[in-house]
This record gives sequence, structure tokens and C-alpha cells, in this order.
Amino acid sequence: MVEEANTVIFTFGSYHLGVHGPGADVDTLCVGPSYVNREEDFFIILHNILAGMEEVSELQPVPDAHVPVFKFKVADQILRLVPNIENFRTTLRCLKFWAKKRGVYSNVTGFLGGVNWALLVARICQLYPNAVPSMLVSRFFRVYTQWRWPNPVMLCAIEEDEHGFPVWDPRKKPQDRHHHMPIITSAYPCMNSSYNVSTSTLRVMIEQFEFGNKICEDIELNKASWGALFEPYLFFETYKNYLQVDIVAADAEDLRLWKGWVESRLRQLTLKIERDTYGML
Repeated sequence: MVEEANTVIFTFGSYHLGVHGPGADVDTLCVGPSYVNREEDFFIILHNILAGMEEVSELQPVPDAHVPVFKFKVADQILRLVPNIENFRTTLRCLKFWAKKRGVYSNVTGFLGGVNWALLVARICQLYPNAVPSMLVSRFFRVYTQWRWPNPVMLCAIEEDEHGFPVWDPRKKPQDRHHHMPIITSAYPCMNSSYNVSTSTLRVMIEQFEFGNKICEDIELNKASWGALFEPYLFFETYKNYLQVDIVAADAEDLRLWKGWVESRLRQLTLKIERDTYGML
């Protein structure tokens, strides 16, 4: 049985979509035989094997993590639903770069992450199937500047099937009615991929969409160059008052773990500030 055993590794996320860049994570899904024990074989035995390899660094098992397996299906579905994959990839690369420059690329802090940007771009590709990437970028900002949130962005109709898994449905689920910027995944079960977005982060993103739209309009009139679109956001010149969170740890390994934990709680801090200031901040 051991000699016949094999394992298959699948990629998903930005690598599977073909839009990964230098330093990007490579999300992988490891599928092994059914008799392999998750707790002992995977998180103990395999972990110890990897820990003994010189090529492996920063190995961190997270057995209690919430694993977004649906991301694998979403990436596959997106590639099936866009009319031109290469135009989609070029446009998505461009807009991910723009979002990082403008400070709105971060799912964990209440903005948008990779799958969210991919879904937004894919919808524009569907609306303008014959457009080249430069036009798709321009139309991206035009469409989402005018978008009436919380109307959802969807690549296809939401379907329910006999499996009975819950899907995003604000008509039946009260909690779904409170989502500010619904961007619905295309694979069953359809979910809101951007539930982390809050009132204040949505406001910031709309401001950035308006900035992008204005620059693209100027580009079309030969009043600006593409370089102007990717000017970094000057945070410290824009805000005189801000909250800074400093973290300290005993060593580099503790700092890495502590940093991840603190980052995962920043969204809750934002929500509590919004609540206690009645949306003023």
C-alpha cells in the first residue's frame, strides 16, 4: 500500500490564474490517499521531514486554520467565464499593481485581496469582451466609480443545488444584508468574497476608483500619462492624524507570529472605531 501511494499537488490563487509576481505566495493544495491521517501524518511526520531539510525555512504548521478550499474552484471558474484569458491576466496584473500603490490591496485590513480584484476585473472583461487591456483598465474605473453598492458584482447567476450548502442570499439571510461591497464568487456555493469590507474602507476605495477614473479620462484626452495612474498614495501628506500600532517580540520567529496575529485583529479595531465614532472616521 505504501509503495503504491501517491500525492498530487494543485495550485490555486494568483499562481493558478497566471498573475503572480516576484515574492508572491504560491498557494497549493496537497491531495493524498484517504488513509493518511491529517493530524499525525501531515502535521507531525511531514512537518518533521520538512523541518529537517536545509532548503525549507519559516515552516509554520497551522492545524486550526480556516482553509478556503473554494478558492481553487473560484480561480478555475473565473478563467472559464472571461472571454479572453490573456487580456484578463494583463488587466488584473495592472490593477493589482495599482491597488498596492494606492494602499487598497489588503483583505485582512478590510480592503480587497487577490480573489476580490480578480472577480472585479473578470466582470469588466465580460462587459467589454472585445476591449484591449488599456481600455479594460479605463472601463474598470468608470464602471466601479458609478457602481451602486451594495448591489452585488456577479460573474454568473447564483444557483442552489441538491447539496444544500448555504449560498449568499440577502433575501433569506439577514446577515448578508449588512455586507457593504458584495463581490460574489462564481463557484458553488456562491459566497461574498469581500465580507471584510467596512463602511470606511469602502469609502476609501470609492475615492481611489474616482482618482483612477479621473486619470484615465485625462489619459484619453492626452492630458496625462499612464505613469500618473500608478503614483503612490501619499498617506502622511494626506492625514495629519493617524493611529500607529507598534509590536515588539523577543526574537524574529515570535515577531513573525505576533505580527500575523495583530494584523488579523486590525479589521476588528477599525469596526469598533467606526461604531464608537458613528462612522465619522
